[in-house]
Amino acid sequence: MMLLVAVDVKDFWDKSGSTARYGLLIVPIGAALLIRLRYRGTLLRRWSAPDRILFVLMGYGLAGSIYGKAFGKVSSGALPVFVPMLVAFTYLLTIWSPTEEEAARLLRGLAVVGLLYSFFNAIANAGASFIAA
Repeated sequence: MMLLVAVDVKDFWDKSGSTARYGLLIVPIGAALLIRLRYRGTLLRRWSAPDRILFVLMGYGLAGSIYGKAFGKVSSGALPVFVPMLVAFTYLLTIWSPTEEEAARLLRGLAVVGLLYSFFNAIANAGASFIAA
């Protein structure tokens, strides 16, 4: 998911307010739910203090953004900031902790995605004509 966004030089997933970007959230949230449905237990991980704080801030932001869109005639709300925060809670659905090897692979993958994003951002900010819409 993050790789798709990082290499999106033509702005397909954002399109200045397009709801297509929310479709990307189906991948991690859907995967977490499908994996969880394979196991019978209802056990969820315990919420930590930062989880609770993030959830309150997310709820506050979502409520304000939705209210602003519905009643405040806000043309550009903060939904693109607060809706993706749902992905932060998918780890609560996991059953096992990641192994050292899995954590290392995830970290390497995040580093590669960050490097790609930085590269394409530098090219775009340098005024590359093949990226301009």
